[in-house]
Amino acid sequence: MSGNILIIDDSPIDRKIIRSVLEMRLQDINIFEADGSCDTSNLLLHYDISVCILDIVMPTKTGFEILEEIKKDNNLINIPVIVCTGLCDSQAIEKALTLGAYDYFSKPLSEDVMKISLPLKVKNAIELNKRSEDILYLSYHDKLTNLYNRRFYEEKVSLFDDANNLPISFIIGDVNGLKLTNDAYGHEAGDNLLIKITQILNECCRVDDIISRTGGDEFLMILPQTTSFEAAKIAANIKARCSEEKGNPIQPSISLGVSTKNHLSQDIKSIYKLAEDRMYSSKLTESKNVKDSIILSLRKTLQHRLKDDV
Repeated sequence: MSGNILIIDDSPIDRKIIRSVLEMRLQDINIFEADGSCDTSNLLLHYDISVCILDIVMPTKTGFEILEEIKKDNNLINIPVIVCTGLCDSQAIEKALTLGAYDYFSKPLSEDVMKISLPLKVKNAIELNKRSEDILYLSYHDKLTNLYNRRFYEEKVSLFDDANNLPISFIIGDVNGLKLTNDAYGHEAGDNLLIKITQILNECCRVDDIISRTGGDEFLMILPQTTSFEAAKIAANIKARCSEEKGNPIQPSISLGVSTKNHLSQDIKSIYKLAEDRMYSSKLTESKNVKDSIILSLRKTLQHRLKDDV
């Protein structure tokens, strides 16, 4: 188990006690400290915090205020927060839990809390955070290719529809011959074809480009700050890389359509649809050649097997 822990407490002594307790009981953890006067959100993001330990009573900003800020921020909402309250302050505990705190403990720290309770609560919170991150990753990524999925595109495309990203280009691709590959050589061969296509897309696109697998044989690339000329060049590179690959057993082939949004007034859905239409137009001419190639490859394979049998 490993994780980054942020202790927010205005008392240096209390921070030191909590730190020493956790370092003594837990392994592979990194602990950071703050007194509550800094920008907590930036600290949580900067240090990739897994668990936050938060004192309630602080002079500059109360723990309740910090907890509310954390739970209102979509980037921080899933970080477990363990609050620290006075020994008999049941109202504070209730309020903190209502605001979204994961758990709580009381000061002054008893021997049982230091030896068992607090380390165990932090350990459980770290594991919860990791499970949440895994679930979030799977909800937005394709399992086979590790690319973003259609859900990511549908939920996040509006974030890219911004003047700062103009011109923004779309490249929509459809793998040629995937069904025939699955039927002729099996789904493992089809999966390998998709993985090879994914590798080519990753090689040809830039760091800031968004690549998604939006369907069984469909891919989408969102290219911020990319002109139609630049997008067409990337599409051409993808086609060239596919043609360089040897068939094993099938040579990668993908039909592509490109479109670009140059003005904020243009409807991004219409731009997407234009790229899709252009892709289907290309597929009409390309898919037959790919099917013929697969059938020829299959015939050769069968002929070799028949010769071996004779």
